[in-house]
Amino acid sequence: MLPFIIRRLAISVVVGTVLGFVAGFFRGVVEIAIMRLMDIVLTLPSLLLAIVIVAILGPGLMNALLAVAVVVLPHHVRIARAAVITETSKDYVTAARVSGAGTLRLMFKEVLPNCMAPLIVQSTLGVSTTHQARSPPCRNGARCWRMRANSCCAPGGWSRSPA
Repeated sequence: MLPFIIRRLAISVVVGTVLGFVAGFFRGVVEIAIMRLMDIVLTLPSLLLAIVIVAILGPGLMNALLAVAVVVLPHHVRIARAAVITETSKDYVTAARVSGAGTLRLMFKEVLPNCMAPLIVQSTLGVSTTHQARSPPCRNGARCWRMRANSCCAPGGWSRSPA
């Protein structure tokens, strides 16, 4: 299950970061188009959107992975765009631009390293919440971390009457 989470996270982080950087650097029509597309994805219910994507693509683990990555994508795009806009307004980026640095140098040498902190935090939260959500709850509301023969998480544990 963990490799599935990592692959989903990698897809959404990479694509979201690229779209966020493009939207943050090339303002105007490009930014408006990308952000309105992300707003449309955010307005749709997440579970319904994932089900529709899997229904269109067909069953399979890779299609489910893609569906979940598309559902999570707008969050990474928004965070990356906000970080880029914040960093490009700082003095060191202006100094690099005045000294003759091109757009690619500004993106990859000046802004990208300073925008990684919020993206890493968002990615870590994505892994931790997804990993915690996969453990089944017990009757008393706690999480069962180990499967035992007499635990409530064992097969048939939900149907047993409390002793």
